Amino acid sequence: MFVCWCSDKSWYLEQPTNGIGYLTAVVNARRLPLSLRPYLPLWASYWTQFGTRNRNFREFSHQLELTGELSAGILVAPSHNASEMDKPSELIVIRGKALTRNIPKLYGLMSELISTPGEGAASDLQRFQMLLTQTAADVAQNVGGDSALEYARLDSAAKLQSGGAVMNVYAGLPFVRFANDLAAQTGDRASEKEAETGLRAAAEKLNQISQILFADGLERVLTVGDASALDAMHKPLDSVLAASKSNSSNRSVAASDLLIPTAAAEGDAKSAYPKTIYTSTGTGL
Repeated sequence: MFVCWCSDKSWYLEQPTNGIGYLTAVVNARRLPLSLRPYLPLWASYWTQFGTRNRNFREFSHQLELTGELSAGILVAPSHNASEMDKPSELIVIRGKALTRNIPKLYGLMSELISTPGEGAASDLQRFQMLLTQTAADVAQNVGGDSALEYARLDSAAKLQSGGAVMNVYAGLPFVRFANDLAAQTGDRASEKEAETGLRAAAEKLNQISQILFADGLERVLTVGDASALDAMHKPLDSVLAASKSNSSNRSVAASDLLIPTAAAEGDAKSAYPKTIYTSTGTGL
């Protein structure tokens, strides 16, 4: 077993994985403006759900099923710098895996999502509405189910530390309220015009998240596999990094939009985010 530092962005770890290659990529989410933060869990859940500029959802989903697995999630971790304990790391973690022979295809699909994301949710508003409704129902059901204690833990942690407040926005009761409010504004109870307007506005938020998240490319990439898998992953990984770098060169984000929320001097972690996120009716829109 060994770790080889190959560049400023990629690590390779050799392990006996029985012909399967694993990818973990990290993207800094703290570049996102406050107005987009509540939408980040939705973006992570739907990242692979709307295809790309080159393939619609059905084509992309079919290719991914034949190739391997690819997903995105949110990680909030405390800062290792003692002077910045009120500024937790907020990361998007992209994970993928595939058999050795399918690794180039998996990296190709990942490159498509990064460099040619297409219209995203705006390309299929009906599907977007269905996913929002399903998400709202799922998280609401979890509140009274097996996840009730986890929601209570997140709510308590939000009052103690800034990292807890951030994670509560992404996975706690504030997100439950946000998802249900958004689903109500874009669902069957809204008029057709109101629903379409709300869906297009939300879809644009998700597109903006993609643009900003990948504006500086992937930050770090860890690949794990046996010798044959690592050999197969090396060149395709270079192409993914090149795609993200090329993608970032075609995008510009105004410095005034790069808002990084931090806890207030008094230690009130909730003040790190817009107040509307924490109300029962506010949606952050």
